[in-house]
Amino acid sequence: MKFSFVLPALLATALAGPLTAHTKRDAAAVSAAIGTIETRLTTFNNTLNTFGASPSLLNALSVQTASNNVQTALTDATAAANSSAPFDDAGSAQVAQDILELQPQINSVLDNVVAKKPAFDSVQNGALNGLVSQSLQDQKSGAAAFGDAVTAKLTPTYAAQAPAINQAIQAKFDEAIAAYS
Repeated sequence: MKFSFVLPALLATALAGPLTAHTKRDAAAVSAAIGTIETRLTTFNNTLNTFGASPSLLNALSVQTASNNVQTALTDATAAANSSAPFDDAGSAQVAQDILELQPQINSVLDNVVAKKPAFDSVQNGALNGLVSQSLQDQKSGAAAFGDAVTAKLTPTYAAQAPAINQAIQAKFDEAIAAYS
C-alpha cells in the first residue's frame, strides 16, 4: 500500500521539476544567428550615418550601443555554432552562402567606421578613438571565433574554403583598426 502511494508521489515530483534537456543546434540555428548579425550590422551602419551627420557624445553612445549589439550577436552565433553537430552538405552550403552574403555588409560597415573617423575626431578632441579601436579589436576577435566555430562544423569541401574568407574579413578589420591607431 505504501509503495503505491510513494511511486506516484515521486513521479509527480519528478515531472514537476524543470526539464533541462540540452538542445543541440544545427545549421538552421547558425543561419538564423547570421541573420541576427546582419540585422545588427544594418542598425550599426544606420547609427554610424546618424552620428556622422551630427557628431556628439550622445550619438557616440548610440554608436557604441549598436557596436555592442553586433558583438553580442557574434557571441551568440559562435555559441550556436559551437553547440551544433557537424553540418551535412546542405547545411554547410546554406551557412557558407549566408556568410558570403554577409561579407559585403561587414566590409560596408567597416568602411563606414573608417569614413566616420573625422566625426569621431571632432568629439572630445578625438578621445573616442581608443574606444572605437578597442571595439573594432573585440569585434575582430568575435568574428574570428565565429569563423573558427563555423569552419569546424562545415563539410570538408566548404571547410577548405573558409580560411580564405575568414582571412579576408580579418584583413578588413585590420584596415579599420589601423585608421584609429
